[in-house]
Amino acid sequence: AQILAQFDAFFAICDRSAQASSSQAKAPLAFNQDEVAGKLGISTRTLHRRLAEQNLNFRQVLDEWRYEQAKALLLQADCSLGELAWRLGYAEQSNFQHAFKRWSGHSPGAFRSILLAR
Repeated sequence: AQILAQFDAFFAICDRSAQASSSQAKAPLAFNQDEVAGKLGISTRTLHRRLAEQNLNFRQVLDEWRYEQAKALLLQADCSLGELAWRLGYAEQSNFQHAFKRWSGHSPGAFRSILLAR
């Protein structure tokens, strides 16, 4: 739960700075396990151990968080798929699309259509 809170906080800070600066020429958000561990006040190794105790790894937690954020962002019709991918830390929209299809079984565009049709 603390790791997800760190992702949320990092996302909010980066999202605000991205909105303040209209340029998207910057690199996508980077979710670094060393930074997350540092913000939690533990070493990267301790972070790995604590996740392993719950049969998790950093990538799994990050993917779950990204999936939840993606579903929320897909409800915003004015958020393009390219911007959404960038905001979730993907350098390429296609990488995000492949990951989203793996998570949900649908492409992001199809998923958005289903959500907005409700």
